[in-house]
Amino acid sequence: MSVAKAAPPQTAVRFRHRRRPPAIHFGLIGGAFLVAGAFTTSSHLWQAVLLLAAVGAVALGWLGRERLWIEDQLITETSAVIVHADGAMFELGIDDIARVAERRNAIAFIRADGAELRFNRNPHVKRVKHVLLAVAPELDWVDEVDLACDT
Repeated sequence: MSVAKAAPPQTAVRFRHRRRPPAIHFGLIGGAFLVAGAFTTSSHLWQAVLLLAAVGAVALGWLGRERLWIEDQLITETSAVIVHADGAMFELGIDDIARVAERRNAIAFIRADGAELRFNRNPHVKRVKHVLLAVAPELDWVDEVDLACDT
């Protein structure tokens, strides 16, 4: 696994998932609390201020949803890559992957020496599996269940 500050690889990207923070959720929840506060106050001035603040909170959540991101998770013809928002890039070649583990909310690409590259909070496990099997059909897929799992 290599670490570098560079642009994503120039090979064809087969899969891309951009992981984002839940900004819209924070905006909607904040807006709901501000609307509830506006209906509980008796002053018309405070009602107007709180309702405008609620609209602002939802708008900031919407803008944050579009502009904020944590990392890009990419699968190219030759590697699995994670590119962080600050430009740090982590790459693991397809030929170096010994097995792929499906975990509760992650996909882990594991080398023979135990080092792993993990796609955290990726809801596209079936798509990733389909793309990787098209690129490298010999990969070993394992479904790992946490021992402390409550199911």
